[in-house]
Amino acid sequence: GRLDEIINEEIIPFLEEDSDAIITIDLETLGNRELIMKELRVILYQTTGFARRMFRLADDRWKNHIEWPTIQEMRDTDQRVIVLSDNTIVQSEELGIMLRDRIVLENHWLKGLDKCSPR
Repeated sequence: GRLDEIINEEIIPFLEEDSDAIITIDLETLGNRELIMKELRVILYQTTGFARRMFRLADDRWKNHIEWPTIQEMRDTDQRVIVLSDNTIVQSEELGIMLRDRIVLENHWLKGLDKCSPR
């Protein structure tokens, strides 16, 4: 389906039903940056209650954090949608779209995950 339909018909109802839920949307993007960003802005701001739920690391409420907020802090502020992108075409602090490679650590079946520490 289209992104706006998925947001309106699946994601928003899910977030409204489960106030503890935190979801990640991983965008795979190809194409013209201007066209993609224009469409994303329209979709994100025309969907009721979605844009305000997007986690923005650059948001003022996190400026005094040395690390990412805890899951509970994200729940308490209702910033429960993490949006990642596979490349810089759609990376946007304004919209809250973060570059996956700068945010995600993936483990390796042989090496394990050694860059994370518990908090």
